[in-house]
Amino acid sequence: MKRRPALLALLAYITGILLGDYLNLSTLILLFLILYLLFLLFFFRQEKKIWFILLTLLLILTGFWRYELKSRDLPINHISHFTRLYGKVELKGIISRDPDIREDKTFLEIDTKELSFNQKKIKTTGKILLKIKQPTSLFNYGDLIQFKGYLYSPFPPKNPGAFDYRKYLSTREIFGCLNLQSDSEVKILERGEGNYFISKIILPVKHYILNFFKSNLTGSHQAILSGFVLGERRGIPQEVYKLFTDTGTLHLLAISGSNVAIVVLVFWGAFKLLRMPYRVSLLLVFPLIIVFSFVTGNQPSVVRASIMASIFLISLLVERERDLINIWALAALVILFANPSSLFDVGFQLSFAATLGLILWVPKLEKLFLSKLKNRVFKYYIVLPFFVSLSAQLFTYPVTAYYFNKFSIYSLLANLFIVPLTGLVVMVGAISLLISFLSLKLSIVFTSFNWLCLELILRTLSFFSSLPYADLKVSSPSYLFILAFYLSLFAAIFQKSLKGFLLILSFLGFFWVGFLLIFNSLNNRSSELKITYLSAKGEAVLVEAPQSKKVLINLSEDPQEVEGIILPFLYKKGINQLDGLILTDEKRLEEKLSELLREIKVKEIWVVEEGSPVLKKLYGAKVEIRDLKELNQVWSRVKVFSIYPDKKSGKGTFEHNPPLMLSYGKFRLLLAEGSFPDSLTIRLKPDIVSFNLQGEDSGWIGHYLNEKNDLKLIISGYERLNFFKADLKEIFETSKLGAVVIEVSEAKYQINTALRKEKLIGKF
Repeated sequence: MKRRPALLALLAYITGILLGDYLNLSTLILLFLILYLLFLLFFFRQEKKIWFILLTLLLILTGFWRYELKSRDLPINHISHFTRLYGKVELKGIISRDPDIREDKTFLEIDTKELSFNQKKIKTTGKILLKIKQPTSLFNYGDLIQFKGYLYSPFPPKNPGAFDYRKYLSTREIFGCLNLQSDSEVKILERGEGNYFISKIILPVKHYILNFFKSNLTGSHQAILSGFVLGERRGIPQEVYKLFTDTGTLHLLAISGSNVAIVVLVFWGAFKLLRMPYRVSLLLVFPLIIVFSFVTGNQPSVVRASIMASIFLISLLVERERDLINIWALAALVILFANPSSLFDVGFQLSFAATLGLILWVPKLEKLFLSKLKNRVFKYYIVLPFFVSLSAQLFTYPVTAYYFNKFSIYSLLANLFIVPLTGLVVMVGAISLLISFLSLKLSIVFTSFNWLCLELILRTLSFFSSLPYADLKVSSPSYLFILAFYLSLFAAIFQKSLKGFLLILSFLGFFWVGFLLIFNSLNNRSSELKITYLSAKGEAVLVEAPQSKKVLINLSEDPQEVEGIILPFLYKKGINQLDGLILTDEKRLEEKLSELLREIKVKEIWVVEEGSPVLKKLYGAKVEIRDLKELNQVWSRVKVFSIYPDKKSGKGTFEHNPPLMLSYGKFRLLLAEGSFPDSLTIRLKPDIVSFNLQGEDSGWIGHYLNEKNDLKLIISGYERLNFFKADLKEIFETSKLGAVVIEVSEAKYQINTALRKEKLIGKF
């Protein structure tokens, strides 16, 4: 640690940020403690051990204080304090980032200056995200604009494991959102009020590069090149983007250290050709690194690489010894001091994890395996690139598994072919840009070569993605597994012999396979019943019975939510097979099932007779299709059966959308699409009744509840119920409270929600 003080400082500082994320203390108290520790540091400056402990505590408190200061203890006029106003507000602000123009919308990042509400004007600080529901090129960076609308703070995730959009925006220091239908609702007050460096240097350079690529390449080739060089993914077709995700090469579309290295090498080579002095060349590279970082939007990976490259160049200038771990830690400290929330950004985590793997593992692998290898071509062009890919992927695997629930078994081979090609494409792209200032015709020659390389990349990706099991789904690993995984990687570094190193690798492989095949299975096994009502536009309920039995009831009403909500939820839980799928709702059945069965295996599907021909046409004998009227199934002591009207009761509203009854021991749950006879609740005596009333009048529920006071809980559908319920405290609406989770044991049941901490407990 004495040789690497930046690493110790980083670990202490990160500890403080994590404390700040879980605790909440006043910044004044933290500042007082920091000042007190500074006094103690001066007082005990001669006592090395005490001084070291005090310094560590000081760094922890500094991380805590910075996180509170940047995320919670914001100024009284900060825009985050006005996101709960009831009514429209009028805002003035400056566009602080190049507009993000999509096919169907435009995003503007606004640095707010003034807010007007109820005839009062307030000077404000802080950023919001303005979404205009149409593509428009009317606005530019630095424009002072005025607009009116409903200001709100994004909801935290409504479903377990869902993407936390609020936290993502906070990493960009954005604390509010506002939506508008048209750009006509925005008034431009002044043009070009932004930073001179951004508006006159950075954006012209960025737009020149993008326009150059667009004028010389078309379609996916141009979009991929923009992604490789600038990290621009917006123009990449969905099917091409999927090729990168399925083959584990998506990291190539995120700017990394290799891009910064290529920029340094290209310009260093140009300065050498111009016969510039060594030190002058080094000094001229610095501003180019800064310009490139800003042109790419200061993504965490680019900032990290830029800081590391700058520190490395400074060490060359002053002729000092370079320690890569120290440089890596110092780069992380700089980023986290500027914005502590970056620690929770997946781009930051992937970038620093991959770089750490390259720093620690590649030299070790080279020493153990390549020290006696004499064939230079085989050593430096085949084995060494393989070790680079292996090191980066091992160190990023827990992060990708946790966030994306994907693992490609061919990623090592795919990266072995694609990474060198990508480096060549970026290098040739940079050279063609430089030559374009001298001769556009000559630059086209390089661009044509790039087209061939890009086409080869696409064909290689298509080949690997077409292989069986190219894209495996894994559940999100626990924090304990992630810790054990990284400890094993670090332990391998300290092995001096090849035998010890391989032993650690064997343990790591066993541990990884064990997690996938054993621990994950044990995690899914439970002696209790768990029912999750997902927050969606329609009903989507996962029943997790004891002994790993999984049953899904309905697929919402929107096929897009199958891909956007249901499948990600199943992936997070490591579920790739369902024992049963029960469908009482037939709306857009074919579209919804196409999405689900493309990724999830289902043993049996229960559907009304009208839907059976559709299923048989789509899947033939691949799935066992059964009549919903015959549903009377038991999964590990969990019984589910459908309820159809008999001849005496007449045809009610539930003839085509029958209620379902679920029982487990003494617990009873009735799931209904609409109204049903009172005799059902009298006869079945459910503890919980859930309703899914999409598009139906819900006024009758108020009368129903008054008549059935013995019911403990009603779970509504997505839309808010339109009856007076001031005294009905046991109603859980997924639209307001997020996913509703019911956990049932032999003696009691417990209800939790995603957005509310209170629990409701019922006993039998």
